[in-house]
Amino acid sequence: MEVYCIEAGIFENIMDRIENLATHVDHLCKKTEEKKLGE
Repeated sequence: MEVYCIEAGIFENIMDRIENLATHVDHLCKKTEEKKLGE
């Protein structure tokens, strides 16, 4: 049971990192689009 709890915690941590990366990439894409529109 302990191993399962640890794996679940690691999985949640990985999911949080993926969400943060996705948000970061989305933000960068929006910045790039704004620059292109401003040219």
